[in-house]
Amino acid sequence: MSGRLTHIEIWLQKISHYNSEVIFLIDSSNDETFSDLKAIVDCNNYEKVKIINGNFGGPGAARNFGIAQASGDWVAFWDSDDNPNVEAFVNMVNNAQQAGKQIAIGGWRKVNSNLEMFSVPFKKTYDFNLPNFFKTVRNPGIWRWAFKRPIVEGVFFPNLLMGEDQVFLANLNIDWLKVYRYKKNVYDYIQGNPSQLTTSRLAIADRLKMSQYLVKTPVNGKKFSFFNRTLRIKIKLSVFINRIMS
Repeated sequence: MSGRLTHIEIWLQKISHYNSEVIFLIDSSNDETFSDLKAIVDCNNYEKVKIINGNFGGPGAARNFGIAQASGDWVAFWDSDDNPNVEAFVNMVNNAQQAGKQIAIGGWRKVNSNLEMFSVPFKKTYDFNLPNFFKTVRNPGIWRWAFKRPIVEGVFFPNLLMGEDQVFLANLNIDWLKVYRYKKNVYDYIQGNPSQLTTSRLAIADRLKMSQYLVKTPVNGKKFSFFNRTLRIKIKLSVFINRIMS
């Protein structure tokens, strides 16, 4: 996370005003990164912040570890090089909680290297139907999602550098009627970082392995929903097409 602490320091100060737990997972970090982040946390007396340094080998394993450590009612996954809109994100979760939903999804913005921003909303924002939800899951941006913790416990991200989010959602057995759509931007996705996995050839090759990680039965023992059965078929077709084209 070296060089990314400025954004973290800003949103960490904002989220400290809410009763939120924050777990930092540092993958193969050097001592300087760990100590700099720890200094920020200690200096501001953030009591509900954990910093865990380990060799996770990818985002999937780090998120799985984070889920196991979490104790809050809701779980979200933010990247260290991005800039979440804390106030909007918390408002989204609160609205979803009040509406009795299990999952919340917000809008997001791309921010390029020139600091130019543009929103990337749902297509047909006011027509939140199943086909549009499938389009969202195809390229989910997991960092703008929030999940009730009980529904993600026991569901694991695969050890992939790309495609792990789609597999996780396919194995989650989602009831799309329990999904809350928040129409405001909750997250700024910052492009142009050369270390991002979307530019890695190894990560792109991992898309061909997605179907190997689809579980046969959901964690809750129930049958997969129509949504998840369809999503799993779409993943298998995507892998098949990518194999032909590669």
